[in-house]
Amino acid sequence: MKKTVAKNVGTLPSTGKYLLDKTLERFRVLINNQLDIKDQDRQYNLKVTGTNATVNRAVGIIKTVQDERLDKIYWLMFNISITLSTGAAAFTGTIDGVTFKEDTAISYSDGDATDNLQQGYAVGDSNTIYGESSGVTTVKLFSGCVELKQKPTFVSGE
Repeated sequence: MKKTVAKNVGTLPSTGKYLLDKTLERFRVLINNQLDIKDQDRQYNLKVTGTNATVNRAVGIIKTVQDERLDKIYWLMFNISITLSTGAAAFTGTIDGVTFKEDTAISYSDGDATDNLQQGYAVGDSNTIYGESSGVTTVKLFSGCVELKQKPTFVSGE
């Protein structure tokens, strides 16, 4: 069932506010439907570790889909921001509770560099994320949507 975020607050059809509220309501429903936001969607705080790393923010949403055999497939959509105490060209970290199905490219950026070549990926059959660049920086940013090998340990139910 699709979740509707907004409720109509305008009740007087003769006012512009009513029309604005109805338009905003329709827009919110459209966006929610496009993003397939469901009642069970939940943002988790992820535990990320790595050498000399301070995690500024690490969050993820677990999505499930069914394959052609109707088996449940788990996906992790995530955003991670890390600051290193000592600058480095590469960073290897782990995300507790997940196992990536296979090597997958993910978005990676040095937050304090503008002209470095950068690459990042999730390592298959592990919980490891890796990013490297052509320059030495202290801020490491990761995001992605990666298929998991199994249900994450921090997800209950289902």
